[in-house]
Amino acid sequence: MKTKYLSYQQVHLAANPNPRNYPVLLIWKYWFDRIGQAFNRLLASGSEPKVSEKKNRNGTVYWHVYDPVLDYTASFGSELEVRLWLDQYFARSPDRM
Repeated sequence: MKTKYLSYQQVHLAANPNPRNYPVLLIWKYWFDRIGQAFNRLLASGSEPKVSEKKNRNGTVYWHVYDPVLDYTASFGSELEVRLWLDQYFARSPDRM
């Protein structure tokens, strides 16, 4: 196996890239990150209902359901109620599964 030796200048340049390029690189990274986040949101935002667990002022847990197809929202006091609603939701339209 052949060993490759680097000069001091090559090592220094690899460890310390040109600082004048930092703002440009940060701008590119920022926009690529934003595009990636938008793409992820686009893929994640489908037509399936969104369920989130929340707490009211008293600390009581409840579940919030949003159906983007019907633009319908509902709140439930137990996980069982959410499961029943989801079963009925998918039973109404089997093609949604």
